[in-house]
Amino acid sequence: MIVAIDGPAGSGKSAVGRRVAEALGLPFVDSGLLYRAVGARALEAGIDLDDADALTGLAGAIRVEVEGGTVRVDGRDYTARIYRPELSEAASRVARIPGVRRAVVDQLRAMGGGNVVMAGRDIGTVVFPDADHKFYLTASVEERARRRAAQLAARGERPDAGALEVEIEERDRRDSRRAAAPMRAAEDAVVLNTDGLDLEAVVGQVLQRVGTEGARRDRIESRDEPALSEVPPEARRAPGPDPGPRIELYGLMRFLVRLLARVYLAGGLLHVSGLERVPRSGPLVVCANHASTVDPPLVPAFLPRSDSWSMAKAELLVRPGFGAWVLRHYHAFPVVRHTPDRRALRRAAEILRAGGVLVLYPEGTRVRAGGLREAEPGAGFIARTTGAPVLPVALVGTRECFPGGSLLPRRVRVEIRYGPPLRIRERRPDGRRVENQEAADAIMLAIAEQLPPGARGVYADLGSLRERLSGVWEPALGPAAAATGDGG
Repeated sequence: MIVAIDGPAGSGKSAVGRRVAEALGLPFVDSGLLYRAVGARALEAGIDLDDADALTGLAGAIRVEVEGGTVRVDGRDYTARIYRPELSEAASRVARIPGVRRAVVDQLRAMGGGNVVMAGRDIGTVVFPDADHKFYLTASVEERARRRAAQLAARGERPDAGALEVEIEERDRRDSRRAAAPMRAAEDAVVLNTDGLDLEAVVGQVLQRVGTEGARRDRIESRDEPALSEVPPEARRAPGPDPGPRIELYGLMRFLVRLLARVYLAGGLLHVSGLERVPRSGPLVVCANHASTVDPPLVPAFLPRSDSWSMAKAELLVRPGFGAWVLRHYHAFPVVRHTPDRRALRRAAEILRAGGVLVLYPEGTRVRAGGLREAEPGAGFIARTTGAPVLPVALVGTRECFPGGSLLPRRVRVEIRYGPPLRIRERRPDGRRVENQEAADAIMLAIAEQLPPGARGVYADLGSLRERLSGVWEPALGPAAAATGDGG
């Protein structure tokens, strides 16, 4: 039996995999140790971590052995050094090199044989695509940083929690976008969100799935284990008009957000511009920059449409409680970030086909410092394949209004700027196919054009971006109502 457990850094895959292996009487292999071993030997030998040829040769030459808690590289005990923080960075960098990955995959397959529990980032997609059971563990950045900090503290180190969050986010970004075997959930994997769950609970759910006939077919759709299912069933409602009180409640909640914002930021501190550019009917993809936790409530509240639905990270909707209840009634639906979440993409397409509004944040995460960061390709894929017009929204001052770690918002100027709608083409005028990343970059360019120069980040060079992305988009001349109120 082969059990593949994948997931990002700090999701708990190694700890869960080790316990599952013990329960099943199978050997356990943490694939990350092999990449760490390559990184460690490279640093020792003074090999540049960008030297693909040298690293490929090194990866093919070394031999890694894992026995219990002991890690040996070419016969030498590396247990004490293999988990050092600098090797996390080294492992991620060498793992981007196709030759290194091929050599490591060969070793992993040899180590696994036909009976193993193996943890990593591409076990179910590349190493053992025909594994008997596949799992993909995920958790919020905050939760994963907390776990990693606890691990480091147990080894006598004094980690910086904030720095760990930034490191984890960057690692996720790098691992999910590398050309060779990017980190993603296998299509037939069971996706488990581990936020708020202890080790025993996750191990128990994995073992239950392994022992249940047909578990791989059940995937996330199973509602037997509500604590680990992706979201409660009511968060999966079909889009469109709602005959019950939900639409009224959504309208009330949006009104309250507008009221609170206008009262708290009274005296001209809140400014909304460009409302006349918002189409009042028909499908619409609203894309905004994301710098603060106040962004997701503000954007739908001031949008002059009552048929909007927002993508929200799945971990916020997993845990039962008041927060998840509020999000669901504020028309949020889940997306598993940094993965090609087909369920979320289908939901987005359904909303747009029904003539509704989809609100999303192309950067894929809240950017805690600096200007715009590179967009993930998902927004480009949705805009390109649905043909729906895109409304760029620039949020100015929201990070200063409610910076990370603050308990209360600050009275500073906040602006919501609606830009001219655009439409992403399937092909450029010269016939070249528009790539998803190009489409996402075009959307971010439209947002950057509405932002102050200092807030544009990686999209600061507007001139070169316009030249590179010429032909990717065109103006969307959709209907817009003459009203300029705050919306229904």
